[in-house]
Amino acid sequence: MLSEQTVSKFRTFIENYYKRELFDNIKKGNTSILIDFAVLSRFDIELSEQLLSNFLETVSNFEESIKELDIPEATYPIKVRFINLPRSAFVRIRDIRGKHLSKVILTEGLIRQASDIRPKVTTATFECPGCGAQGHAPDANDQLNQRGAVSLDRCLTHRRRARLPRHRAVHG
Repeated sequence: MLSEQTVSKFRTFIENYYKRELFDNIKKGNTSILIDFAVLSRFDIELSEQLLSNFLETVSNFEESIKELDIPEATYPIKVRFINLPRSAFVRIRDIRGKHLSKVILTEGLIRQASDIRPKVTTATFECPGCGAQGHAPDANDQLNQRGAVSLDRCLTHRRRARLPRHRAVHG
């Protein structure tokens, strides 16, 4: 769907369903508006599906449509927040993966600790620092086997551990 068409549809949606609430929020000094997903879905099912599949672009179109209303006392940007998301958007925390990037997901839980997500190496190329011999090692049980990667007969004289060049790991 074209961006201009989407902005136009969102503007119509806000004018029909949320104009009064938007003005009330602006008068109170709020810089966000709550949109009920069920109301959006009843208005236009394509817009609601687009929101679930391409969240960032759709929300920016939504916020652009609010700017086009040209409310003089508004402090932009006015953020759009959604409530009552469908159960199909529910994902358990342990099941969140890269495929969920830029999509709306619904989850529940208690955050006890946050950490960076690191890529998992599926195949690595090790290199002997002495002779430069290289060997490939598949990742079995999350343990990389350096000895199996570089043939021992070529590197027996060096008796050094093979190293993993950063640019040669294949992430899965």
